[in-house]
Amino acid sequence: MKFTTSVLTIIICATLMSCSRVSTTIKEWKNASTTPLVGHWRFDDSKDVIALDSSALKNNGTLVGMPSWETEGKLNGALFFDGKKDYVTLGKDSFNLTSKLSVSLWVKVEKTNSDYQTLIQRGRYVYPFMVQLEGSNRIRTAVRTMQRGESSDTHYLFSVTHLVENRWYHVAITYQNGEYILYIDGKQESKDVVNGELAVERNHTTTIGGQPAVGLSYLQGWLDDVRIYKIFLTPSQVQAIFKKR
Repeated sequence: MKFTTSVLTIIICATLMSCSRVSTTIKEWKNASTTPLVGHWRFDDSKDVIALDSSALKNNGTLVGMPSWETEGKLNGALFFDGKKDYVTLGKDSFNLTSKLSVSLWVKVEKTNSDYQTLIQRGRYVYPFMVQLEGSNRIRTAVRTMQRGESSDTHYLFSVTHLVENRWYHVAITYQNGEYILYIDGKQESKDVVNGELAVERNHTTTIGGQPAVGLSYLQGWLDDVRIYKIFLTPSQVQAIFKKR
């Protein structure tokens, strides 16, 4: 496992005349096989039809149907989708996913409607994750799991919160050992315990802002700071990402 190592020194003072020095070693992942962040599309450092991936995998996305770059997102820039068959394709990378998964993103909906609006999805039939806005303006998420020797199952969670138009929300899902959680704005909204391991199959395309294979599932709104992790983010880690706003 390859790391870069740095030392952080903290000086703690009980009084003005009494201080102690504490040093700790910080290790950072340096290659794509070990880093837990396997996809990070900031949407503020991209060019033309390319959405740059800031993670070690460098899995850049390609804009289809020309979503537009916006300078004022939640965290610097953002990408606006007009709901008319525009999306970002990330290709068929499996993101080194195995048994754990976390997805984090910021969304602001311009117009709600009766159709599903896809925020991010891998595979037409969810291999293994999906985050959407449903017709009732709730977040609808899914993970697909598979038990050895048996068929796969898709498990859904729904937010309690109903999203309102033109307001930013942070959405995150986490999965590990059957524990499946949905967060809105850093707070747990739904949870389930399911069976099986993540159904991570090859040759499934990941898309942001729409799922063309499904049809009428395109987002009309903004997305920012989309992340995929191959670890199970803890509640405090989800909170930290949310508070970074």
